[in-house]
Amino acid sequence: MQNMKSSEMKNKDLLLYAVTDRKWLKDGVTLADECKKAIDGGVTMIQLREKELGYDDFLAQAKELKALCQRRGIPFIVNDNVQIAMEVGADGIHVGQEDMQADDVRKLTGKDMILGVSAQSVEEAVTAEKNGADYLGVGAVFPTSSKDDASEVDFETLKEICQSVSIPVVAIGGITEDNIKELKGSGIVGISVISAIFAQEDIEGACERLCANTERILPTDSSAYEDIKGAIFDIDGTVIDSMKIWDKAGLMFLEKHGIKGDDDLGKRLFAMTIGDAGKYIQENFLPNMKPEEISAGVNDVIRGFYINDAQPKEGMIELIKTLKEEGVKLTVATSTDRDVFMPCLERLGLDKYFDGIFTCTEVGHSKAEPEIFNQALELMGTSPKETWVFEDGLYSAKTAKSLGMKVAAVYDETSRHDWDEFRLMADAIIRIND
Repeated sequence: MQNMKSSEMKNKDLLLYAVTDRKWLKDGVTLADECKKAIDGGVTMIQLREKELGYDDFLAQAKELKALCQRRGIPFIVNDNVQIAMEVGADGIHVGQEDMQADDVRKLTGKDMILGVSAQSVEEAVTAEKNGADYLGVGAVFPTSSKDDASEVDFETLKEICQSVSIPVVAIGGITEDNIKELKGSGIVGISVISAIFAQEDIEGACERLCANTERILPTDSSAYEDIKGAIFDIDGTVIDSMKIWDKAGLMFLEKHGIKGDDDLGKRLFAMTIGDAGKYIQENFLPNMKPEEISAGVNDVIRGFYINDAQPKEGMIELIKTLKEEGVKLTVATSTDRDVFMPCLERLGLDKYFDGIFTCTEVGHSKAEPEIFNQALELMGTSPKETWVFEDGLYSAKTAKSLGMKVAAVYDETSRHDWDEFRLMADAIIRIND
């Protein structure tokens, strides 16, 4: 795997940025062991920070972590030491205000190496960007003991910095699983943490929670989506919080007939077509009812939910409205039949925002094939590179990516088993109400 170039770095690469500290290492455990656990938990970038190791030991450690990060496909950054970074072929270098100036670092590294710079004021941030920084680490946003010289940056200053530069900003300093939520609305694209990872007994579990909590505070407004001129939205699990009904409809139908289904029935039926589900329920629960009657009854449960109860995913109505107001062409590409979801879109007042609606049934192809996306592109008159697809399904997102479109991964509990792979391939992440 080749090094990540600065031009290739995405905001999502900065989601959970781990900075190493060996003071919490237990006997017999290496820093690489702990970093592997962190990556397994969802860390998206690792910075090697060493202030006391000699050159040779620093170099050896850098080589080991560089190899690990390269195998796992995440960027490897060296703190402060440009010579080490260049010798091991690190993906990037991070410097503080008291280290080298960004323009001096850039002269040594060239334009391709990722360059991160610490900043605590708008002036420092603007200067760093002007001098070639690719991202900023801003903080300390909370009190911290990891850096003795760290002064706090209040929320308003953090927000002002994010608004004053065009490069991504990560918050640093004193961040925990519990206080991440206080950073919502600041404009950051991720967090950088030390003790919240490496001081924890369960590093992998801590990283999973940090990832989830950070994803929840990321912006859902149009500012997160680069060069967007067209947007294709999935419906279920993306625009509408409706996937739960597909999991429960069979159970709810049985309850109407006084029958309690098995606890895992929903999961079994979810993988079936509605016709196959009807046959399965007949064979196992309602032998005197025809499969087609059962299927129709389950469909009635589903339609009733859409007509009366289904609600939008948090933030989606606002996002759709904003995109429309900014002149972005909007379409729907969904596997759900039109007569099922349209009453819900109409009830929520969302139908008026879409220039076209495409269903797999009408197109004659699933979203594992490109046809439905190609038809949406043709209607909007946008190219793949300027079109974003908003999806909760990994297989659909892969199809969109294969066509050259950008993907915003929308978390839904029903697709959690695919989430780790999904967020790595996505260009943006939306995770709110799970």
